[in-house]
Amino acid sequence: MTETGATLDAIAQQNGGTSQVRVQLELLDIEPAPGSSIKCWSAPTTPCDTSDWDFFSYVSGTITGVSADLAGLILDMHMAGPAAQLGTGANDKDGGLGFSSWFTVSANADNTYDGQLGIPHHGDLNLQLSEVPLPAAAWMLLAGLGGLFGMRRMNKTA
Repeated sequence: MTETGATLDAIAQQNGGTSQVRVQLELLDIEPAPGSSIKCWSAPTTPCDTSDWDFFSYVSGTITGVSADLAGLILDMHMAGPAAQLGTGANDKDGGLGFSSWFTVSANADNTYDGQLGIPHHGDLNLQLSEVPLPAAAWMLLAGLGGLFGMRRMNKTA
């Protein structure tokens, strides 16, 4: 069995709500993929395509309150149930890039949140994801290469 790691760091907001949390997970890739998935979005007559999915187990995870109404909230997140999944249609909500898993949570020692949590201590996580481009890194690479070529040119003329 091959194992590799990944990190998921996302701001999550429930559909129609305003409360936001930051979900941070250290994941361990599972290969070969488990025989069945927990969730799959597909048209009613179309079988689920999991060919681009990755499956994970949690190494560690944290849910932290971001919005003012959840200030001080810090929960430790633990995987419960089958492997977490990442891929096209993997969130059981739409056909886009998604992540889903079942989880349990417990209060972190640093938790200062004093409001009603309003969620169960277990549930399922369905995230609609989008890839974030890194244009600043590309510009920095081009600037660095330009500087190297400029220094090379100066050395040739000297």
